[in-house]
Amino acid sequence: MHNESPITCDVVLPYHNAALPYVAASIDSILNQQNARCIIHAIADAVSKEDEDIIKSLYRDASNIRFYRNETSIGQYQSVHKVFHKLESKYIAIQD
Repeated sequence: MHNESPITCDVVLPYHNAALPYVAASIDSILNQQNARCIIHAIADAVSKEDEDIIKSLYRDASNIRFYRNETSIGQYQSVHKVFHKLESKYIAIQD
């Protein structure tokens, strides 16, 4: 196996109320990728502030997670578009 440098990749993770039970597992899966340095852009799409704060508290020490909030539901595609200018690498993945 080659000792290659990890690839830096932005991962956009828009989520809504129905997806709340899976958000932590999704973030953990992204964080555990091998040979990748993932910058996660987690977007709460009209999720209650309390539920959003729970997710944030689980990852408060993770310097590679960015949190965003949509006050009203705009959906996955518009959420991705909303943060596109904040991406930090030349690669992007969308976790849906």
